[in-house]
Amino acid sequence: MIDLLKSRRSVRRFTSEKLQTSEIEELMKVEWPSSGDLRSVDLVFYENNCPAWSRIVAYSMGQECVSTSAGVFMACGDYWKSAIKYGWDRGIEYTVMEAGIALYHINVKAMAMGLACCFVGGFHKEAMRTLISPPYDPICMLAVGYEEINDNL
Repeated sequence: MIDLLKSRRSVRRFTSEKLQTSEIEELMKVEWPSSGDLRSVDLVFYENNCPAWSRIVAYSMGQECVSTSAGVFMACGDYWKSAIKYGWDRGIEYTVMEAGIALYHINVKAMAMGLACCFVGGFHKEAMRTLISPPYDPICMLAVGYEEINDNL
């Protein structure tokens, strides 16, 4: 496990190979700790070439790690779940921390499965909101796929 964690790195270019349904399902089973066990974060997986894909790429400013990935996990937060218990400011902080932890756990599991990942924080939040249902807010994403190896470098 320590070697796996030490080898973690961001991969920004992926092959065109799609993830198997079983791989997506395995990644969606990942658990993570939650402040007060409130579960203020939900994950949504968008597969490359899904109906919303062109908008996801555009709202992510055309980043190569998104456009070439097999898909992205989007961590979406419901700030109210935490705010009711911890107050608005702390509720937001805890929800954002939970989103990062959730995606990191998926990152580690994906690496253990031989997949590559890249965290994505740069996107047009207001535009991305149009893809999800209230009260959820897009916080961060994780691009996932098979690393493209370029032997010419």
